[in-house]
Amino acid sequence: MKKLAFAITAIALLLFCVVLINNVLFVKKVPQSALSSSLYTPNSIINSDTSIQSKLSVQRITAANAADLIKTGPDAIGGIGDWLLTNGTICAVITDVPHENEFSSRGGVLTDLGFCDRKDDHFTTMQDILDADRKRPMDTTRIETKVDDSSVSIITFAQRDAVEVETRYRLTNSAETQLFISKKVTLVASEASAFNLYTTFWFNYHSMQPFVYSTKDTKHTRGFKNVDFVSRGSSAIPVAAIAADVVILPGPDDAEVGISYGWQLKSAIRRSGDDAIYLPSFILSDEEMTIRAILPKHFYLGDGSNLGVLQLPQIPLLNLSEGDSLETEEIIYVGQSADVASITNQILADAPLVSGQLKDPSTALHVNYLDGTPLTFVRPQSDGSFKFRAKLGAYQLIHRGSAGRVVNQSLNVDTEDMDLGVLELPLATTLKLPRNEAMRLIFVGRDGTENPDFNMALTDFTVHDGESDVPAKKLSQVFLAGIESDQSQVDIAFV
Repeated sequence: MKKLAFAITAIALLLFCVVLINNVLFVKKVPQSALSSSLYTPNSIINSDTSIQSKLSVQRITAANAADLIKTGPDAIGGIGDWLLTNGTICAVITDVPHENEFSSRGGVLTDLGFCDRKDDHFTTMQDILDADRKRPMDTTRIETKVDDSSVSIITFAQRDAVEVETRYRLTNSAETQLFISKKVTLVASEASAFNLYTTFWFNYHSMQPFVYSTKDTKHTRGFKNVDFVSRGSSAIPVAAIAADVVILPGPDDAEVGISYGWQLKSAIRRSGDDAIYLPSFILSDEEMTIRAILPKHFYLGDGSNLGVLQLPQIPLLNLSEGDSLETEEIIYVGQSADVASITNQILADAPLVSGQLKDPSTALHVNYLDGTPLTFVRPQSDGSFKFRAKLGAYQLIHRGSAGRVVNQSLNVDTEDMDLGVLELPLATTLKLPRNEAMRLIFVGRDGTENPDFNMALTDFTVHDGESDVPAKKLSQVFLAGIESDQSQVDIAFV
């Protein structure tokens, strides 16, 4: 018995030492000098429709002004009663409290986002949920507005059980294409396991292809290589979860007006009294949705860089204490092209600018590090011109076009700015299509030849299903309506 007691004591001491060393090595406290800028600070609230300047405003959408204020685009659903936030460049719509969302009978969520002067909205909707449990959405109770010297804000207040969250959506004149989001999540009463994960769902429904990106560590950048977790359930979490801070969703390549969204977590902090520590967070992303999960406490074992078999059993032990808060600072960047570069160019604003011309403007560029890790994905303007930002270093350019055409070349960014000149691909065999007649044309390869793929996304997007990386479905058919705007030709193969 004495030996058993001694062994148990030794194991307990060992575990204590491991946890202590883990806290010393991996739990990062927030410097006091950074608290005022990185943590949420309450401000006076004004309940009114008001504006600072003609371009910077927050308004309630009413029957009288709906024709002027309602955002337009394929996914625009904001309407009368909702709230419009604008700086004259981008417009954001927050739904009114009675307007239900995906998992909640309440509104108060971001539902439309795009450039004010374009019919480009492809933003679906977001919902905060406790423990990724669709039965535990944060239900909005009220909405208020705020104006200060340089910005306008919409503030929502939501509650679920003993948890309250105050979310501020803020636009400024100085950052014209960025929507700032601040959240303060507080445990207001002592309640066992109020939550162990604070999650935000961004519903996608196959409308856009996520590009997972890390500004802190390239090994946490997946690019367009996503991992299915919606259909596979919790068993996929250790593989699907990645400690990236950015997810970028380019709009569809065939959209009438291009747009892209980049959702970045700038900081996640737990505040307990005078102490504040940085918290681990993870992204899960596939065709159905993107989830950002933030833990309210650091792991006892692990540095927060992965969510593996040692970390998952710890999650039920991680929670807030009464009066503690979890505070986040986020940004949603909005880009004017259906690519990744219109977002990474904003994130890497101080990096050298690489420009050039693609001879065929229907082609696209992948920019990777030499080890294959993606940096960005570039679509040119209608005249073929392109630009992207990259830090000094060596990269690989992958130029993709229709009919499976690919050209690789190396790139060394060693100056402040550089021009790559004109880039072109080999010619492809082109088939002219019939005109002035409605029809469906199906193309089939003969004698072992693969069916052609007319999908012009050119992203090389895949979703790992647990066994292999599954690419997007081939598009081997063309639909013609018999009108002037019908597609006139398709590229079949290399010349």
